[in-house]
Amino acid sequence: ERVATLVLCATSGGVDVASLGGADWRPAFRAELPDVPDWFEIDRTDLTARLGAIRVPTLVLNGDEDPTCPPAVARLLCGRIPGARAQVLPRAAHDFAHQRPDEVAEAIRRHIVAVPQRH
Repeated sequence: ERVATLVLCATSGGVDVASLGGADWRPAFRAELPDVPDWFEIDRTDLTARLGAIRVPTLVLNGDEDPTCPPAVARLLCGRIPGARAQVLPRAAHDFAHQRPDEVAEAIRRHIVAVPQRH
């Protein structure tokens, strides 16, 4: 009730990305950010079965060259979240939002504008 729309950007948490060809990002992440709380690296809760409960317009953004969150992850999310739509950025890796912020912002803007306003 509190969420009108959702954007998932390079999402790799909550689903078994390894089974979808995704690389394990945790060791490099821990090395780069050693002060991150342990749960961030340890938690591997699989929320796949709960994705169908998402009932708001959802945009799934991912890069076609993302080793952590490959396009198969976006396909799984769109297959499980009713009405979700994927947008794949060509020649984009996991950090595409940092590398191409204007393009990502425009995709998000178009998604939000297309969502009917609730009153």
